[in-house]
Amino acid sequence: MAGILAVVVTIALSGVVAQAQQPKKPARIAYLGSTAATASIDWKVFRSRLTELGYSEGQNIAIEYRTFDGKVERLPDVVAELTRLNPAVIVAVGNEATLALQKATADIPIVMTSTSDAVQRGFVASLARPGRNVTGLTSMGGQKSTANSWSY
Repeated sequence: MAGILAVVVTIALSGVVAQAQQPKKPARIAYLGSTAATASIDWKVFRSRLTELGYSEGQNIAIEYRTFDGKVERLPDVVAELTRLNPAVIVAVGNEATLALQKATADIPIVMTSTSDAVQRGFVASLARPGRNVTGLTSMGGQKSTANSWSY
């Protein structure tokens, strides 16, 4: 799943990197997970897949990793910190992170993963046309689906 997620993030980044022929600083990706222990495996796979796609941390991308330690009361502060960084895209792991980010920004693209029933929860308008600034992976009744359009 982290490999697919890296591809989605790459698509989101392609417009940012293509706009500047010689970027002065790397495009910034923010990554918000629940706990460091569960996210560390995903981070490793995510970074590996980005490298395979030609992105190298510290050269053409910078990744800001944050967790809220499973404490939803910490989310507003962590989300505010990430949005202040003005990343090119934010990867949101889980329903809580996706909801908090969706409430915090309508401008920064959000790629959700490990969410359930994204349409029912209001993260996306539909899987075919997510709308707004949220797209990514969700499970629907035990099956994984992709919200596959950047229409905002």
